[in-house]
Amino acid sequence: MPADMNGGMRLAPGGIPLLALLVLLGCSGCDKRSGEAIVLGKERIPPAQNLPLPGGDELPLADARSMDAGTFATGEKPKLGESALEPETDVRGTARDPRAVSHEQWIVNVQMVADRRLIDVRVEQPQWEKLKEGDRVQVTHRIGKYTDTVWSAEIK
Repeated sequence: MPADMNGGMRLAPGGIPLLALLVLLGCSGCDKRSGEAIVLGKERIPPAQNLPLPGGDELPLADARSMDAGTFATGEKPKLGESALEPETDVRGTARDPRAVSHEQWIVNVQMVADRRLIDVRVEQPQWEKLKEGDRVQVTHRIGKYTDTVWSAEIK
C-alpha cells in the first residue's frame, strides 16, 4: 500500500470495497456447536450405477441426472397414464438411490440431546461399524446463522 505524506498508510481506490467485503464475510457465516447426541439409526448408500438403455448401452450417471424430468431414463416420453417422475420401486439404500454419488456413503442418523435436532452425519466405515442404535456420542456441527441449516457435522 502506498504511504501518504505523513508516513501513514492509505488504501488504494479499490481497497474500500474489498475491505467492506472482508468485514461482511467475517460477520456472516456459521456458528460451530457441539453437544451430546443419541444414535437413532445407520444407513449405507452404495455408489451410484449407470442406467441401462434399450440397446445394451449405459447412460452415464451425469447424463441420467441431468435429463429432462418429463422423460424416462431411456429417453422415451411417458404414455397416457404413466409418469416419468414416479419411482419404479423403493430404491432408498440402493445404487439407484437419488442420494447416491460416485463413492460409497456411510451415514449415522443422530438426535441432539439439548435441542432435539435431527442430523445426518457422514462417517468412515470403521466408525459406522462401531456405532449402534442408542449409543451416546459427542457431535460437532456448523449451523448457518440466518438459515439454521446444518452445513457439516462430525462425531468425536
